[in-house]
Amino acid sequence: MPTEMKRGNAKLALKSGVWYVLSTVITKGLAFITTPIFARMMNKSDYGEFSNFANWQSLLVIVISLEMYNTLSRAFYDYRDDYAQYASTVTIAGIITSAVFYVLFFLGSKWIYKLVAIPPQFIHLMFFTILCQGARQVFLTKERTLYKYKSVAFISMISLVIPTILSIAIVYCVSESERLPARMYGFYIPYALIGLYCAFDLIRKGKCFKIDHLKYALVLAMPLLVHYLTTYILSSTNVILAKSILGSEAAAILSIITSIMNILTILFQSVTGAMTTYMMDNLETRTHDKVRNCLTLLAVGSAVISCGLIIFGPEVVTIIGGSKYRNAVALIPTSVLAVFFQMLTSSLSIILTYDKNVFKTAIYTTIVAIISVLLKVVLLKRCGYEILPIINAAAFVMTLIVNSILVCKAGFQSCIDFKKLSGIALLMVAFTLIAPILYRYTMVRYIVIFSLFIIFAFGAFATKNIWIPMLKKYFRRKRS
Repeated sequence: MPTEMKRGNAKLALKSGVWYVLSTVITKGLAFITTPIFARMMNKSDYGEFSNFANWQSLLVIVISLEMYNTLSRAFYDYRDDYAQYASTVTIAGIITSAVFYVLFFLGSKWIYKLVAIPPQFIHLMFFTILCQGARQVFLTKERTLYKYKSVAFISMISLVIPTILSIAIVYCVSESERLPARMYGFYIPYALIGLYCAFDLIRKGKCFKIDHLKYALVLAMPLLVHYLTTYILSSTNVILAKSILGSEAAAILSIITSIMNILTILFQSVTGAMTTYMMDNLETRTHDKVRNCLTLLAVGSAVISCGLIIFGPEVVTIIGGSKYRNAVALIPTSVLAVFFQMLTSSLSIILTYDKNVFKTAIYTTIVAIISVLLKVVLLKRCGYEILPIINAAAFVMTLIVNSILVCKAGFQSCIDFKKLSGIALLMVAFTLIAPILYRYTMVRYIVIFSLFIIFAFGAFATKNIWIPMLKKYFRRKRS
């Protein structure tokens, strides 16, 4: 049966979703695992230069790409017959915006160099990488929308595996004075070349640039840009503010928490990304019950993973940062809660994107982000860094409420099971409040962990007549 006939099918979505989540988590996990390798191979100054370059590159790719690649999931339903042409238009538009920003960067080079603090010899590399990364994101979004999960997994894997292995080998082979450019060029050139291949493939298949497509992309993308940029700022200001107000020790503790939360965020983002096409397919066919079930399942799964991270908080902090960062344990519950509410907010944004109704959520997200940053500045010195994840959690609760209202006003209230989502959210809040008590009584925490394991094992045994036949059927189909 053609892929088009299967759209909105849960089995197809699960199959493609598993490939997408695994490839995303493995590639991002590889970057995380190699961090201590490079930290030991490079001196602190060079390692700091590379980290600064990477942070600016991640931020600028959001701004320069204008988030146009995120419009491909929605554009499929309006441009089915010329979807390749739409992807080609967005790719060429990304190349043009990259070139424009490149010129503007050099026109204002004196104050921009001072702001970004990147050595001038790496500026060309940064913009070449941004140009190619934008095309890579267009390619991955297009393939994911078409359920071509194997190509998504393949490009995702080689985009980080090859550059990472190559950069480790080159850095190892050169002298210490040459290790910064070795890592820069060793990682970003092959990374960019893979994106360049994606650009050629997209333009070769589309072979056009249409103004109508560009107008469509910009109208939908600009609110998305504001929304994602403010969300990025909201979740990324803790370390900066802690260092400027409380000093480097507080910033170090927040850095450990940020590293742990990045793992959880990557997992949740990959899952919601994998479910985007499935949800939009069912929004298109008005099968809202499937969207509702998907949102509920995402909430339940995310809550289980979040509670697992919370209850193992002390062990996770010890593994990531060591015993000297024991103070960071107290920040785990509220930080996880903030990421959980951020995931729910992002899930509802999928519905608003399909409805082309993201302008209001962008405005409200910006207002919430500004208020949150101001509260952090005012309360940080008075209340300590413990207040930061609490403010983040409250901010994402507000954006979740706003998105829920906007979804209902858009006529998609049947897509949300408010009772179940509210119940899951309240249980998460309750578990967050209980967690500090469990941290104080280690034996009680281990008893809770053991009890949860027994409950899980009993549930698996009780439902064996359901999942065992499913596994047998799956493996029989694989062998055939």
